[in-house]
Amino acid sequence: SLSWVADEVPSRTRVCIENNNYFATGAYEDVCDPAFLSALVSRAGIGFLLDWSHAKISAAHKAMPFTAYLEALPLDQVVQVHLSAPEPRGDGWADAHHLPTMDEVRDCVRWTASSRELAYVTPEDDRDAAALLEFCEALSADGMWL
Repeated sequence: SLSWVADEVPSRTRVCIENNNYFATGAYEDVCDPAFLSALVSRAGIGFLLDWSHAKISAAHKAMPFTAYLEALPLDQVVQVHLSAPEPRGDGWADAHHLPTMDEVRDCVRWTASSRELAYVTPEDDRDAAALLEFCEALSADGMWL
């Protein structure tokens, strides 16, 4: 169980669970449910890794407003954010690891402001290392999460 894992790792290590992206295959119903994730974080006493793109995909594929999906997540327990933007693919969305817009970054900052544990922000871009470096420099210079 996650409680056992949290008890066994060194005390300086924070165990977290990451939200996955929902697809209507029958395999994601529970693990992508924000109420389940919130209960798991609370009961196991672990942190939460918010994957921004996964949350957008899950909300879209569950046909629910993105804000409602976010409101149900344990945002006050966010330790790390994976920051990227999804892309439309077929009749749904895919985690393409594209850099988000700065407006999306500002939205993420607002949504994670309640977390006293947020320590890491990981921008993701699988396409362009130079663009990723420039994005990281812009985030650092802006000081949004400082």
